[in-house]
Amino acid sequence: AMSPDMPRIRGRDWFERFATIACVAHLFVGATLAVRRAYHATAISEASTLDVEMWTYSAVWALFGAGAFWLGAQRREAGLRWSGLVILLGATAYVFFLTLTRLRGIVQFGSVLGLAAVLLGVAWFARTYQAGPRLSGPRDMQAITPAARRERRRARRYRSP
Repeated sequence: AMSPDMPRIRGRDWFERFATIACVAHLFVGATLAVRRAYHATAISEASTLDVEMWTYSAVWALFGAGAFWLGAQRREAGLRWSGLVILLGATAYVFFLTLTRLRGIVQFGSVLGLAAVLLGVAWFARTYQAGPRLSGPRDMQAITPAARRERRRARRYRSP
């Protein structure tokens, strides 16, 4: 009953930040599960992980983090950029943990080299990219208002003594 009279969400900035982080987290989990399903279509929870599968996780996470960082830079959204950097930091820690403990040979070399290439690409992009005007997002949308008829009724009520 109160929602038609509420012009907008309270704490909109915090809500936008939380929604951005929640979307990134959901997409991150979805990408991880997609990799798991690609290697183990029938027994996702029961099968053991392979070395190439572990390398694929680190590659997908690094590319996902780089993509989130790029999109955040395009849209001038700090929360999205920081989410991408946190994912890249997590992928870096994962790769170093893997290379020291599990991976051997060409997979180990490919994992470190691939992550280094992604990190260097993100660093170069962050250093040279000059963002233009904000492309899209919640702030450039017009404010959603109630229907004109209801708005006129409300205005009359407030004007009359």
